[in-house]
Amino acid sequence: MNDNTSGRRGRQRRAGSRRAGVVAAAAAGTAVLIAACGAGGSSTAGTSKTGQKALAFAQCMRSHGEPNFPDPSSDGTISTSQIDINAPPYHAALNACGQLQAGVQVQLSAVQQQELIKRYLKVPRACAHTG
Repeated sequence: MNDNTSGRRGRQRRAGSRRAGVVAAAAAGTAVLIAACGAGGSSTAGTSKTGQKALAFAQCMRSHGEPNFPDPSSDGTISTSQIDINAPPYHAALNACGQLQAGVQVQLSAVQQQELIKRYLKVPRACAHTG
């Protein structure tokens, strides 16, 4: 086994791991935390604890500067495809309401997902040094 080749592969794997971590952080870091709700798709999911949390989050977002933020669907999921997640009012509302988002499923459009990935890939990696 050539130690030099092995070292390069290890660095490539670590770089790939960091990129995967950045992509994962992009999804979580924008406060669009996606959590399994376990509501099971029943017709009463909107009144479940998860549905109540999702509704409280949506109401908070609307009252803090994102007036078109949608209500959750009957399964407690919130689709943000019609929201500009890059706009300052969205970020202000999210800062005010982020604590209510835990456990709420937020669904991003494919375009929104790509925007988040691009944004987080531009974040400086202060801890990406090797030593």
